[in-house]
Amino acid sequence: MVDKPDRKKKSVPVYDLFGEEKGWQAPDPIHIEPLSVRSSTYDWEIPVHFHDSLYQVMFVKSGHFVTHFDGREVEVQAPAVVSIPPLIVHGFSWSPDVDGYVLMVQSSAFSEWLMASERLQQAVTSVLIFGGEEGPTPEDGIDFMFQKLVEEFGRLERQGRQLAMRSALGMVMVWLARKEMKSLAVSAAVEEKSSLRVRQFRDLVNVHFKSQKPLSFYARELGITTTHLNNLCREVTKKSALEIVHERIMLEAKRRLIYATVSVSEMAYDLGFNDPGYFSRFFKRNAGISPYAYRKNVQSELSTSDT
Repeated sequence: MVDKPDRKKKSVPVYDLFGEEKGWQAPDPIHIEPLSVRSSTYDWEIPVHFHDSLYQVMFVKSGHFVTHFDGREVEVQAPAVVSIPPLIVHGFSWSPDVDGYVLMVQSSAFSEWLMASERLQQAVTSVLIFGGEEGPTPEDGIDFMFQKLVEEFGRLERQGRQLAMRSALGMVMVWLARKEMKSLAVSAAVEEKSSLRVRQFRDLVNVHFKSQKPLSFYARELGITTTHLNNLCREVTKKSALEIVHERIMLEAKRRLIYATVSVSEMAYDLGFNDPGYFSRFFKRNAGISPYAYRKNVQSELSTSDT
């Protein structure tokens, strides 16, 4: 459960409508206005603040802006749609040529209108920003929906006015939810592809680790660069590609020290090392003790367990 910020104790200002201390004055649970109305008043800079009970949805038709939220800074090019839930500290730096709308909805009404859909609920629990190439196209109808919101908002006498605004807002949020789900699906696909590449790399290592192949060999076999291979390994396993190769060599070395009777020198040559002394240093660097000491310790433990 999230505690509501105390307006008196917080150094970051909290508003209903930005810059207005008198609280929510609109007869509706919704307020919409052109972005330029408030932004131009503050010289296109909206300092960081938050809303404790308002959802904010923006449609930016043209221009560009930088949004600051929870310590992050994101530069966005229009067309863009931005959704900010309550309690998120945020601010904006707008270009003077910005055009669009900002919509504020009281959280109680927002929940009543939209939370019947679990997908929509998931979509509005965090800051969502889709702009530039990921922004809305004319076919998406976001511009039309915001125009309908503006039209209905300004006609208090219209029958079914709130239902019309609810429907238009719902379409905007459905668009956002679908974009977010698609984005998550793409991220999952990229993550799965990365995991597959690392599994393929491990398979190659299992075949070639005794040949002391350079990382460029593995990268070439996978059709990627050595840098990309390293990045994938770090992303998936938190280890470098070389660490994975060394782990496989160490696994085999320990197996042979425990279960085989060959000398350390013979084992070193069989594992692709030209110098047994270098192998001993490699083993100690990775295991903390020499291969001779490792074999002696394990044999001692095994003999103790047998008695």
